[in-house]
Amino acid sequence: MSFPSVRKDLVLYSTNLKANFKQPFPELKEVSYRHVQFPCRVDAEACGHFTLEVAELQADENQKIQFEDSDLACFWLNAPKMYACLKNEATTALVQFGSTNVCEATFSCMVHIKPKYRNRLIDAHLQDNLIIATTTYEPRFRKLAL
Repeated sequence: MSFPSVRKDLVLYSTNLKANFKQPFPELKEVSYRHVQFPCRVDAEACGHFTLEVAELQADENQKIQFEDSDLACFWLNAPKMYACLKNEATTALVQFGSTNVCEATFSCMVHIKPKYRNRLIDAHLQDNLIIATTTYEPRFRKLAL
């Protein structure tokens, strides 16, 4: 192999690698959740089968005020039943990010709890350790001490 042919192959490989970095999962469609993020500002006509609910939400002044006063998750959790389809879509979209974060945090904790040399740790004990390591609950030690 000559240097020019190796160079050509490397350039082609790096170009393909760069293109594939931009689209790691080509089989997944790009889904827009703008109607979830900005329900009061998005064009209702562009929301597909959520058009009516988005239009009603945009016309409701109380919902606009609640949207401005609360964070996104709280707004959708407290949304009235008349926006049920939109609320389900929003909770589905928002849960994806939280569950991914929990999975990554749990796996990271598992790597620290069960290293290569601590292989005798059974799954039940590992699960207990992971629950303790990833929970946000803080025990009340003073009450426990009594």
